[in-house]
Amino acid sequence: MVLGGTADITVQKVERDGKLSQLHIATGGSWGGSCVNNAFFQDLTSTFGKQVFQEFMKTNPEDYFHLRDQFEMVKRKIGTDQEFVFLHLPSSFKKTVKKFNGKRIKDILNEVDAQQKVFYRDGKLNYSTDYFKTFFTFSIQSVLDQLRKVLKSKKCSEVEYILMVGGFSESEFVRSSISEALPHVRVNNPEDAALSVLKGGVLFGHDPNTVRFRVCPQTYGIAMHDYFNPKIHDLTKSCKVGNTQFIVGCFEKIFEKDEVLEVGQKKTIRVTEDFSTQPENVRTENKEIEMYSSVEKDPKYITDAVCTLQGIIVVAPPAGRWPEKMKGKITFEVTVTGIKVSFEDRETKTISGGEVKFTEPKPQTEATVLNRSFRKD
Repeated sequence: MVLGGTADITVQKVERDGKLSQLHIATGGSWGGSCVNNAFFQDLTSTFGKQVFQEFMKTNPEDYFHLRDQFEMVKRKIGTDQEFVFLHLPSSFKKTVKKFNGKRIKDILNEVDAQQKVFYRDGKLNYSTDYFKTFFTFSIQSVLDQLRKVLKSKKCSEVEYILMVGGFSESEFVRSSISEALPHVRVNNPEDAALSVLKGGVLFGHDPNTVRFRVCPQTYGIAMHDYFNPKIHDLTKSCKVGNTQFIVGCFEKIFEKDEVLEVGQKKTIRVTEDFSTQPENVRTENKEIEMYSSVEKDPKYITDAVCTLQGIIVVAPPAGRWPEKMKGKITFEVTVTGIKVSFEDRETKTISGGEVKFTEPKPQTEATVLNRSFRKD
């Protein structure tokens, strides 16, 4: 689990040969250190006024960042045996408070905090430890809720350790809170946890084959078209080219959500196309095959609300020109960090790599509607 500005959770199994197999898709949210920072600054804003805080940040950015860095250090070091924690307030903040409120910081705190959970003395803002910990409440609870959800998964029922890395994981309070809430799992925090992510990235760069299996986070597929069949197809998803009715925008599934994928695994889709009935200029143009993802396991059309365009696979015609009757296959190979695409003409055995462009497709016209996809063979 990476706890930095955000929280990122993944589950890995160490195989007998030392390789890693992912058991659960990566999950998480904005529940890390940034969440705690926001709670602290919102508390300051509600106490001294929104206008005060905005003016302070605008006119004294260096002091603002110094205050934020102070909070960052205190946030990591807070323990269970402290009665109070304190922060030095810059003089510019005191002047801004006086300018807009006409009162001293001490007087404002006395008015809003009768129980002395927060008080001002000798240029320092003093917080009772119990009150300071309330800044962590939403962050820790959100992380625990997500951890419990992941651990309830059947695939993760045998998890024995939680490895906490990232800067926020160095907080003693955060570590103890998670350990106490999940006593059946051992929580480990390596030395120099803030640099663990960087070190892991370097090690992965030297040996990218460390990860053998990954869990597909969504369903991935490409747009396809076919001859229209009124018994199974939606007429509103069809179009007519010449005298032929086609169904367009079919979601042809490549990899399914939650499917376990092994590095090197391949999936092939056989395609065909009749270029004899299409304009001559189309035979020399690249095919732009739209690639989509979906949160559902078995979407039917790319226009479904659950589908999102991820990129375009650009396939060049073999030898610069598509044959009149094209028969080919598109192969998708799982790599360490993504998917490799290649196209093979089944007649000539010519292979060309498919370039994946993460851009919007060109505007579609009636003349090019079929150039966005192949027909499944």
